[in-house]
Amino acid sequence: MSEMVETRLKKVIKENYKASDIADNIRVDETLATFGLNSVEFVKLVVMLENEFGFEFDNEHLDFAKFSTIRDIVDYVESKI
Repeated sequence: MSEMVETRLKKVIKENYKASDIADNIRVDETLATFGLNSVEFVKLVVMLENEFGFEFDNEHLDFAKFSTIRDIVDYVESKI
């Protein structure tokens, strides 16, 4: 399932952030800051992921500091679906 989550997450990033020109090279160890995400953009990403995967982030996980890399988000999404 990890690969499916990773692929869908990369698609969301590619379609919504400045990563569209490097989408094929997005690595799970890259930081979210690589794509221009700050705490406000993180909240927008959370909403997009909730819609994409059909679940809601727990309130205690709405903290940008808890998700420094794409892998962190992939792992969390996998735990919720």
